[in-house]
Amino acid sequence: FKAGINHGSSCKLTTKKMGGSRLHPRNVHDLIESMEKCEIDDLKAVGSFYTWTNRSEGDGRILCIVEEVWDCNVLGNPMIRLYSKLKLLKGKLIEWNKKNFSDLQGQVIEARENLVKIHEIIQMHPMDTQLATLGNIALKKYIKLAAAEESSLKQKAGASWALLGDENKSFFYKKVQGRRARNSVCNLEVDNNNVIDKKEISHAFVSHYQQVLGQATTAVYRSNLVNFVNFDHPVPVEMQQSMSAEITEVEIKAATGR
Repeated sequence: FKAGINHGSSCKLTTKKMGGSRLHPRNVHDLIESMEKCEIDDLKAVGSFYTWTNRSEGDGRILCIVEEVWDCNVLGNPMIRLYSKLKLLKGKLIEWNKKNFSDLQGQVIEARENLVKIHEIIQMHPMDTQLATLGNIALKKYIKLAAAEESSLKQKAGASWALLGDENKSFFYKKVQGRRARNSVCNLEVDNNNVIDKKEISHAFVSHYQQVLGQATTAVYRSNLVNFVNFDHPVPVEMQQSMSAEITEVEIKAATGR
């Protein structure tokens, strides 16, 4: 399998080192050897960088909180200053998370009720532009909160699977049972008849695909049958040679992005 790893300040390639003294191949030998033993690979970055700022504006951006904490004056040696700032940042992020993402379900329900109330008032006063503006603001707020709730639920589901999915626990078997239940067919309508017996359902599926795809045959075809087939658009000679040519090292590097 492939996975991303962080091996301190080590680099897989000596050319990846930026600043400071140059690396010698012996400095990266241990890392490369351990990666080969663990059968893991260094994945190439894909997509845009610096997209971790939660796509918010103003004071709601995570980067603003980080900058505020990092500008604080902390005394001590470099390690103490780094530890102290990370500790302060943790507290700030916890407060920010509680402020923006606590009780999202309740906030979504409240925003939806507020939106419905405004729409009901707009029905009685359809020409009121101020109500229309309030309705647009309430709609944007509801959409933003609903998206945040959905994102939070996805992250929690992913975290639960990451923590418990690979372990031999009841959580894993419940997930397996749930998938089996979703993929199972309990009843099937065949010729206006409702079939519930498992054997009859299996037979109905097999019969259907036999009619669509046909059945196995014992017919023997001539080995030179291709000589009797007329192709209106044959493959050009140059393309034939390109398809039958051996794969070069340049093509392999181009395909793997290395």
